[in-house]
Amino acid sequence: ESLLLGSIEEVISQITLSDSLLQKVARELKYRHVSQHKHYSASIKELRREYDVIDNKLGMWWERLVDDRIEPEKYDIIVQTLTKRQEAVNDKLDILTKGNKDFLLTCSYLLDLANRAEELFKNGNEAQRSKLLSFLLSNSTLNDKKLTIAVNYPYSELIPLNRKPPEGGNSAIWCG
Repeated sequence: ESLLLGSIEEVISQITLSDSLLQKVARELKYRHVSQHKHYSASIKELRREYDVIDNKLGMWWERLVDDRIEPEKYDIIVQTLTKRQEAVNDKLDILTKGNKDFLLTCSYLLDLANRAEELFKNGNEAQRSKLLSFLLSNSTLNDKKLTIAVNYPYSELIPLNRKPPEGGNSAIWCG
């Protein structure tokens, strides 16, 4: 453990975002969220409109069936086709709604972890440290008392950022 702890703590300190970089990332995420929210809202509105159109068609076909203007077999085929399309629209609505919520939660968790990784590792018990390491690192190997660490994405993207000079953080390269 003594051989590995220094290397692990060094990597975790490279993952931890500075306050200035954290503010830049938060601003960019807010901007991207607004853009994403506009896209989701427009998509949801269009899908709801499509759902309503299908619903109106179903009502129209029902009236034709009741008025004996269509055969029941043909009605069944049409209703089956329309309800399948309505189910597909509902599935897309669910995905869009869940995607928007997941984006916000994931960003929040990733930023919190990137901001507090060092603190969490230093103050955590063995189980918490292990969980943190399994989340941040993968495929780490020990060869001749030398630890090779692979940092998981997106935290691997933070290491080069923390090595740049402060003015280098003004570019938008980190946004990728």
